[in-house]
Amino acid sequence: MATQEEAELCFPQLLNSSCRKLTLHWSKAVLLNTVLSFISLSTVVLNLLIIISISHFRKLHTTTNFLLLSLAVSDFLVGLLLMPGEIFRSTACCYSLVEINVTSTAYASFLIFLFYFNSCLNPVIYALFYPWFRKAIKLIFTLQILQPGSCDANIL
Repeated sequence: MATQEEAELCFPQLLNSSCRKLTLHWSKAVLLNTVLSFISLSTVVLNLLIIISISHFRKLHTTTNFLLLSLAVSDFLVGLLLMPGEIFRSTACCYSLVEINVTSTAYASFLIFLFYFNSCLNPVIYALFYPWFRKAIKLIFTLQILQPGSCDANIL
């Protein structure tokens, strides 16, 4: 009986009986990792496009766009550093975002989810509502930003 309880603990060598491993079926764990990794990757790529767009084109150097740039940089770092760590933590360790044993844990998990969702959603909003962003993406993907004088292009 003791070996079965030890096998369920995250860190049995620390004698911590409050931390139990979550047992996910391998197909659920793979699906969860795939979806979360895709969200993290899309957050990084889309925010990187915003950073390149605003940094490269001089016509976009306005106060409002510099605020968007700072938001994109912070969201980029969330997608690059925090989301992969949370993916590892939620699938490999016993602490999970989906674990809702205590009310404060559920509230904190919900806030963290909103924080990550916001980081991924911001670039999608820019793509839908800012025509300059769509033009900038076209110039980036066609590699026209590598041509001399492309930073002076009329993107607005």
